[in-house]
Amino acid sequence: MPYLVKECPACEAGRLEFREAIIAPFVAARVFGSRSKRCRLARCGTCCLVFYEQRYDDNEVERLYAGYRSDDYYQTRHRYEPWYTKTLNSRLGAAEDITIRRKAYHSTLSEFGVETEPETVLDYGGDRGQLMCGGPGRQHFVFDISGVEPEPGVVRIAGATALQSRRFDLVLLCEVLEHVSQPLLYLRNITNHVQPNGLLYVTVPNREFRFEDIPSGAWYRTWLRLLLSNQMLTIAADFWSTTIRKYFKRVPPLGFVKMHEHINVFDFQSLTSLLSRAGYTVLTCKTYMNGVGLLALCRRNSESATNG
Repeated sequence: MPYLVKECPACEAGRLEFREAIIAPFVAARVFGSRSKRCRLARCGTCCLVFYEQRYDDNEVERLYAGYRSDDYYQTRHRYEPWYTKTLNSRLGAAEDITIRRKAYHSTLSEFGVETEPETVLDYGGDRGQLMCGGPGRQHFVFDISGVEPEPGVVRIAGATALQSRRFDLVLLCEVLEHVSQPLLYLRNITNHVQPNGLLYVTVPNREFRFEDIPSGAWYRTWLRLLLSNQMLTIAADFWSTTIRKYFKRVPPLGFVKMHEHINVFDFQSLTSLLSRAGYTVLTCKTYMNGVGLLALCRRNSESATNG
């Protein structure tokens, strides 16, 4: 049975509005071993988070991210998304991308006088710890399930047991929250590793479409069923929809949105609401990377309670 949620995973409210969507064909093949199907996108009437009703369980997460961006991952995705090229696959997380993200990280911390404040810095889910290089902190740590060799000067924390009781003055959580099925619970668990009054730096993609643009009604469900009945038609409509969303921030007529690796879609309001609910005071939240991303710097409230 699909793993579905009936309340907002960010604020736990039940005031949800739904629109039809599809499961990305490459995700359907890689994770579920099936053809693409319809699913539902929800918008919370309380915190405005947009999210997919269907979530990934632990086994599905493992199948989705095993060998992430490897040749096998590329081949599967390229089969259903011909515009997803080898160049694009290798560019994600490459030096140019990291340089832009690192500049935003350094300038944001500098704006709030954090250059010398933190003694210990942890990049949670931070690959090799590239983002921390040249930044504040006397001791740099990275926790990442990939087990890749960290950057020089960065200490890898191997496994959840080694991390369990440790706290840090500054924690980075970059491009993670959009992937997780329970973002509020996940963030509360991260808070266990932030010192009281310590800092959390978060980045997520910025929402690239208006929820209101997605059609509703029986005719639209019929249209999606028609699209999904023919793989070439699905690919053509996917290319059209993706291009318009990327360049014009709209869902085009007869287009659709798809459940991809990102199952939570944040904007300013939903991100700040989530951070506040998890026990943080938001110091700043703003767009960066020409509006493609959102970043937030916040301070953990000293009295905030967490779930271990």
